[in-house]
Amino acid sequence: MSRYFFDLYKGETFTLDEEGQNVPSEQRIRRESLKLLSDLFRDEAPDEENGAVYCVKVRDETGHYIFEARCILKSFWSDEATNG
Repeated sequence: MSRYFFDLYKGETFTLDEEGQNVPSEQRIRRESLKLLSDLFRDEAPDEENGAVYCVKVRDETGHYIFEARCILKSFWSDEATNG
């Protein structure tokens, strides 16, 4: 089982995963990445009015990025809602 590192990008903020975790398969890497994104949006809803981009980039033990999952959140008021 190989060790992978899940680096987080929240807009302009970057968090380097220094511990990593042992992951048994590519399918599991994808699943863990999507779970991290889901947790980020649930726990830290973005304040930006124009939306937010969150990204998980996965590195292998050699430091090469092997996978990326990205989520873009956009929110806006519809004309009907703002005009009454």
